[in-house]
Amino acid sequence: MKNEALHLIPIPAHFERLPGFFQITDQTSIDTDEVSSQAANFLRSTILAECKIELTLQKENTNNAIHLRVLPSTAENESYTLTIRPNRVEITSADPTGAFYAVQTLLQIIFQNRERKELPCLNIEDAPRFHWRALMLDEARHFQGMQVVKRILDVMARFKMNVFHWHLTDDQGWRIEIKRYPRLISVGSKRAGTTYSHKSQPHNHIPHNGFYTQSEIREIVQYAAERQITIVPEIEFPGHSTAALAAYPENSCTGGPFDVATGWGIFSELYCPSKESTFSFFQNVLSEITTLFPGEYVHIGGDEAPMKRWKKCPDCLQKSSALGIDIRDLRTWFTNRLVYFLRTHQKRAIGWSEVLRPGLERDVILQHWLPQKNKGAKAVQEGRSVIVSPYLDVYLDHSYDLISLRHLYLFNPVYKNVDPTIAQSILGMEAPLWSEYVWDRRRLDYQLFPRLLACAEVGWSLADQKDYADFESRVKGMLRWFDMHQIGYAPPAEWDSPSWKRLAAFFKIRQPKTRIPTGNLPLPQ
Repeated sequence: MKNEALHLIPIPAHFERLPGFFQITDQTSIDTDEVSSQAANFLRSTILAECKIELTLQKENTNNAIHLRVLPSTAENESYTLTIRPNRVEITSADPTGAFYAVQTLLQIIFQNRERKELPCLNIEDAPRFHWRALMLDEARHFQGMQVVKRILDVMARFKMNVFHWHLTDDQGWRIEIKRYPRLISVGSKRAGTTYSHKSQPHNHIPHNGFYTQSEIREIVQYAAERQITIVPEIEFPGHSTAALAAYPENSCTGGPFDVATGWGIFSELYCPSKESTFSFFQNVLSEITTLFPGEYVHIGGDEAPMKRWKKCPDCLQKSSALGIDIRDLRTWFTNRLVYFLRTHQKRAIGWSEVLRPGLERDVILQHWLPQKNKGAKAVQEGRSVIVSPYLDVYLDHSYDLISLRHLYLFNPVYKNVDPTIAQSILGMEAPLWSEYVWDRRRLDYQLFPRLLACAEVGWSLADQKDYADFESRVKGMLRWFDMHQIGYAPPAEWDSPSWKRLAAFFKIRQPKTRIPTGNLPLPQ
């Protein structure tokens, strides 16, 4: 049903208004069991920060209290029930994550009623449609820093998104400390300037650099975990590797030298898969990565890798001949070696669309971003796990003319004609934000918000509940929260565009995009 009285995002699976109101005051307490204590503490600290109401924590089943309980049941993970009655609020869930999501719903209700301190009585039964509800942030092109990442994680948590895919390496920068290879930072994290064009023009000669220490990575990973968000690091292979090869050119086919890239595009220099030293490099890098990120997944890239260097490399020609495979299949052979290595560390590999070739290990998760929906559907039909990320539907670096709030909201991650009995192979959807033209926080906020809220609802809510007019109204009801936290967003007048503008935007997709909430943003000079 439409949720017109309360601006909840994502909209719950079941919502029922009940008679009466619950008064929340300084005398209200939070009653929690041990398993729910983290969610209870989050609730308490957020109410204090946003509403200036200080609640006490206790373990007594009393009235005028918010009760949180995790109860063993047959309910699916992440599900919860939230009931508000005149004398008490009750939250039950099957696991701590469900309790946390119930708290996010309750916080939205409390914030909307913070002046009156009156919560409408209701009953909500809720569970996610997909278990992969993700945002990807590219920091290789423009480094944002810890506080910006934490702020994004806060917004993701508020709207029940649970995977943060962190693109940390590319041609234009290597952003994570690897102690075994210090030149990845001393060389690979710095570029001499930036060319804000896909044409061959001089760059602006403004140095750009930045990286995360391992201590900072651990802090961010812990921050995310407290918000029920898994961080998936991405270490690219075999392409998008210029920054790493500038630091360690011996891992290339030609031996270099190379400079960290200052412009955008697809580069011809790749890691050389035929050298054992290259595999040793990845073993050592991934050993540190798997220690830093306790989640189940590691993304190993695999996209946009032209192989003309391999076709002229004596080592690659010899290796492909010895293996009896086409030179193009060296990528699959090496990728499988990485998959086996990650498996020994209890990790599962993810790769972009291009990794899907005959012979690829079955447990590699495919992140399908290319427009050929039939290939994604075929992968699902074959039983492969798929994350759906079509670049003309969910890429948040595109303009609002190309991907409007409406277009993103109406996107359905389930491919047409996929047998419903195997549709569970679709893990969910992910919206990438590539940062070639995202060089400051104003630009970042404009691209992300409010479109990230559409991503959250697409990933969580049932498809048959979609109503764009209702959703847009609920988004407008959230803007006060964004204003309080000084988070920017595109103005409502830019959220939706007529279809002809989408067509026009497609033909200028590669032009610099320089909008911010207050108008045009000049390129860094």
